[in-house]
Amino acid sequence: MSKPFFAIVLFLVTIASQAKEGPPPPPPPAPPVGLPIDENLYILLFVSLAFGIYKIYNNKMIKTSK
Repeated sequence: MSKPFFAIVLFLVTIASQAKEGPPPPPPPAPPVGLPIDENLYILLFVSLAFGIYKIYNNKMIKTSK
């Protein structure tokens, strides 16, 4: 066996191994613009603001009725 034979076999093996791998996978998609946590924060802000207004109004009603 000669050196050119080994060179050809090595060349074919490297090409076969690269063809076996296939193309690289695509990159993951970007996250969406409005994440779900943003909506929950708005709801929490609204509920806390409404509760604060209720407590202030309730406290003033108790003081004015005495």
